[in-house]
Amino acid sequence: MGTQFYYRGYLTSCNYSCEYCPFSKRNMTAEQEKKDRQALEQFLCQMEAETEEHALLIVPYGEALLHPYYWEAMAKFSQIRTEVYTGCQTNLSFPVEQMLSLFASCGGEKQKLRLWCTFHPSMTSVDAFVSQCRKLGQAGITYCAGAVGDPEALSYIQKLREALPEEVYVWINRMEGRQIRYRDEEIQKFQEIDPYFPLELQHLRADSKQCRQSVFQEAEGYRYFCNLHAAQPGKAADNPSCKRKECSCYLAYCNRIDVKELVFFEPYPAFRIPVYPKGIFLDVDGTLVAEGERSPTNSMVEKIRWLAKKSKLYLATALPFSEAMAKCRNIADYLSGGVFADGGHILVWKQTDQGQREILWEEVKGVSVLPKNILCRSYQIRGVVYKYTLFSRRKQGWRPGEAEDLIREIEKSVIDRNTIRIHREKRHLGITSADADKKTGVEIICDREGIAPEEGMAIGDDVEDLPMLSLFSRSLYL
Repeated sequence: MGTQFYYRGYLTSCNYSCEYCPFSKRNMTAEQEKKDRQALEQFLCQMEAETEEHALLIVPYGEALLHPYYWEAMAKFSQIRTEVYTGCQTNLSFPVEQMLSLFASCGGEKQKLRLWCTFHPSMTSVDAFVSQCRKLGQAGITYCAGAVGDPEALSYIQKLREALPEEVYVWINRMEGRQIRYRDEEIQKFQEIDPYFPLELQHLRADSKQCRQSVFQEAEGYRYFCNLHAAQPGKAADNPSCKRKECSCYLAYCNRIDVKELVFFEPYPAFRIPVYPKGIFLDVDGTLVAEGERSPTNSMVEKIRWLAKKSKLYLATALPFSEAMAKCRNIADYLSGGVFADGGHILVWKQTDQGQREILWEEVKGVSVLPKNILCRSYQIRGVVYKYTLFSRRKQGWRPGEAEDLIREIEKSVIDRNTIRIHREKRHLGITSADADKKTGVEIICDREGIAPEEGMAIGDDVEDLPMLSLFSRSLYL
C-alpha cells in the first residue's frame, strides 16, 4: 500500500440545508470559487510530481461535485500514473450523466474513480437517491453509500439497504452529539445493515504510532496525518504525536493499522469500499472460538453470516473434522469445507437446498503407523489413519524438555522418520503425514477451487498459521 492522500480545499458551500451543518444552503462568491479552483490546481501539480504509488480522496466542507472544475481535476488526478484511486465524498445530488460525461471528455479513467455517497433522509427520498446510485452502477463507477445512524431515520436506511445491490456496501456513521447511548436493539438493527457499525461505537485512543502512511492536506498547503490530527499548521512532520483524545470518525480510524476488521477494505480503506476475497481460510481455536469458549460468540456468528454472503469460507485447523464441526456448529451452515487435522484431511462441500452438506471432493493423507507402546489418540477415515495426537498429562502443558524427549522417541521408533511431521499444538503434539500441513491443504483447495493468491485470504492467531497466512497478501494475524 502506498500513501493515502486527503484533500480539503477552500470550498464551504452546499445545496442541502441539513440543520446540523454550518455549510447548508451556502453559495460561494465568484472570487471564493476562483480561489478554491486555483488551490485545487496547485494541489494537482503537487500530485503529478508524486513518484510513489498513492490514492487520493477529496473530503470537502460542503458539496464539491456540483462544480465542473472538480470533475475536470479528478479526471486529471486519475491520469497520474502512480495514482491508484481517485475519489470524493458527495451527497450525490449532481447530474450524474452530465458530470460523468465531462469526466470522460477530460480523459478521466473511470476504473480509478471511487465515490463515497451520503444519503440525507431530510433532503432527498430513498427512491431519488437510489436512482442516482443506479446511474453510477450502470456507468461502471465503484461507490459506497450510507447515512448517519439516526434511529428516527432507521426505516429509511433499511429501505436504502434493500433497494441497493447486495454488492454495494451501505455504511452507518455514529450520530454525533447524541445525548443518550444507542439502545441494544438499535445497535443490532444498524449492524444488520452495516456489519462494521460497532467500530463507530469504539473509543479508540488517539495514537500516531498506529497511523498508516497518510497525508491530509488543506488548501493552504498545510499537512496533517488525518482530518483530526491536532498539530500546528504545517507542523505535522515535526510533530508526530497527536493531542486528540480519540480517533472519533471513520476518516481518522481507517488510517489505523490496529483496526484489523478493516482488512477487507485494503489496500486503501479511506474509500470505505470493501473488496471480499473469493475464499477465506479460518483457523478455529483462538480465531473463531476464543480461548476457554466452546463455540463462536453471537457477534462472531453475525460476522461469519455476513462474510458467507461475500466469500466462500473454509476452516483451516489442527482439529479433526468431527471436533472442528462440533465447535463450529453454530456457523456450520455458512462453511464450504476446510483443511482439518493440520492437512491430514481435506474436505469441500456445498449446502443443498434441503440444508444438507453434499461432499464435492475429499482427500486423506495417511500417516505411518506408530508403535503400540506410544500412547496416543488416532483419527481415521475408512481405515486410513491421518493423524495421531499425543496429549500432555499436565494441564499446564509439557515440562521443559519433555515434548522434545517424546519427539526423539517417536522418531526413533518410526521406520522412516521422513514420512511423518511432528508439531506442537499448545498442550499436545500432533503427528501427520510429512506432506500434510495447513499451508499445503489450503494450496490444494485453492488449486482445485480456482482461488488465485490475490483472490484468497487466511486468518489465524498462532505461529503455526504463519505459513498459511503467507500465501495471501491480505491475510490477518490476530
